[in-house]
Amino acid sequence: MFNRLFSVAENGFAVIGTQYRGAFDKEVVLGNYDEFGGTDVEDVVKLLSLIPNIDGVDSNRLSIYGSSRGGMQTFIALQEIPRVKTVAVNAITTDLLRVIKI
Repeated sequence: MFNRLFSVAENGFAVIGTQYRGAFDKEVVLGNYDEFGGTDVEDVVKLLSLIPNIDGVDSNRLSIYGSSRGGMQTFIALQEIPRVKTVAVNAITTDLLRVIKI
């Protein structure tokens, strides 16, 4: 995924990112403690609050990119950050209820 973002940065855009809370914590992953769209989405929203502190970055021109689970997090986060101008998602599940049934 990061290879896709390198070209964005090379074209003059600031790129910041987050790793999902508990993504590498075996107890969270195997113990079924995953909130799937809870505190991990809060991390994405909080990350955006750092942007005004980065020199040369226009915090009025925000875009979010999410892939797979990050795409779902992107859609949920958008409910809390209406100032985002554009969104790109890749390889996301669009019908979570259907996935649960499978």
